[in-house]
Amino acid sequence: MIASADPESAPPGPTGAPQPSPASAPIEPLPADPTAAEPVVAPGTSAVAPAPHARARPARPPQPPPLPESLAPLNFDNIDLDAVLSDWVEAIKDHGVEAVAILGPDPFAGVEQRLVLAVHPPHLLPAAQSLASSHDFGAPWRSAESPMANWQDIARSAYSSTSRWRRLWLGHGFQSVARVEFALPAQRAFECFMFSPREWSGRSEACALVWSALNVWPLLRRTLAEARGLLTPREVECLRLAFDGLTAAQSALRLGCSERTVNFHITNAMYKLRCDNKLAAVQRALWLGAI
Repeated sequence: MIASADPESAPPGPTGAPQPSPASAPIEPLPADPTAAEPVVAPGTSAVAPAPHARARPARPPQPPPLPESLAPLNFDNIDLDAVLSDWVEAIKDHGVEAVAILGPDPFAGVEQRLVLAVHPPHLLPAAQSLASSHDFGAPWRSAESPMANWQDIARSAYSSTSRWRRLWLGHGFQSVARVEFALPAQRAFECFMFSPREWSGRSEACALVWSALNVWPLLRRTLAEARGLLTPREVECLRLAFDGLTAAQSALRLGCSERTVNFHITNAMYKLRCDNKLAAVQRALWLGAI
């Protein structure tokens, strides 16, 4: 015979009251462990235990690193600069030019290091980078007192062991290139390259392209400096006065501020240009085209 779980049928206790069965007895909570650590809950939230079968959220894929300056021409992120280049290419299309590249010195590297400051159209960036990393033109060209303006037939020496950039430009259909150099102190320079898909028969077209580069360069140089945005206008002004030979006290009189303010701006410029004296800061600002 199976015993019933009815409390009425349970045997009486010592006082005569029926004794509750184990099945109906109230369950008392276990005492808290004084050594257990309490969960950390952020203010305004409640501690909620995760569901036993909750699916883990997939990890976010890592973001790509930012493009280094040497791989990111300034006109890729600057509408004003890209508009200047587009208008320039449109103006010289009558001479067959369909692409331009602007190279400039790397202010934080050696004399032979060049950067691609701008290239138009953008898909020609690898060819422009190959030109910048080559030893054609650049510092060796200036050391030999070579002309500051010249033009070449790209295919003439495209298949030599040191002319990878020529092969790349030929692969894009370009046959001729004209180059104009704008000299800077300490064997640095800005270089404008204009590429055409046709062969130029004489110097007349190349001379017209050189003339166009000379005309557009003041606007192009200012836009390049503004696109870099490394120095503030006040820092540029203080460095320009230092380039003119003025002391901090004389610059303060010219600007209508205190000598301490002038030194403050020059110190900030030195920090941004990674140098420890005023002369080096002025020189690197010149390499950037800021002054």
